[in-house]
Amino acid sequence: MQSKIIAVDFDGTLCENKWPDIGEPNTELIIYLKNQQNLGAKLILWTCRAEDRLERAVAWCIEQGLIFDGVNENLPEIIELFGSDTRKIYADEYIDDKMFGFFDLPYKSSTNFLRKQFHFDVEHSPGIMRRLSRSQKLEDKTK
Repeated sequence: MQSKIIAVDFDGTLCENKWPDIGEPNTELIIYLKNQQNLGAKLILWTCRAEDRLERAVAWCIEQGLIFDGVNENLPEIIELFGSDTRKIYADEYIDDKMFGFFDLPYKSSTNFLRKQFHFDVEHSPGIMRRLSRSQKLEDKTK
């Protein structure tokens, strides 16, 4: 069985968005990623940063205990599967500060989904609840 692949953004996701600097760590997410990696998931840093800013971001992640299996590129087994390193990073989960949008996607719009998919104790994850609350308010306005 293929390992779960998680692609995670940097600015505004792993850390507070202070571009071009690096903000405070998102410890809730970092703990989640470390736990997933311990369960066998592979991690890809998926960011717009390049060159020295990318190198600083990777070094910062290492300081936080995050070691990535790939940085802005697909994993070797995915390159083999598709026959090239496709422009889109392939992952089973994409974690990005822009990920909760306005579309009603039934497989990611409820706290039950988060409990099942991410093993979150949602009530005890204030960051997730804040984002869900904000998302719910936007959803209510469109109805």
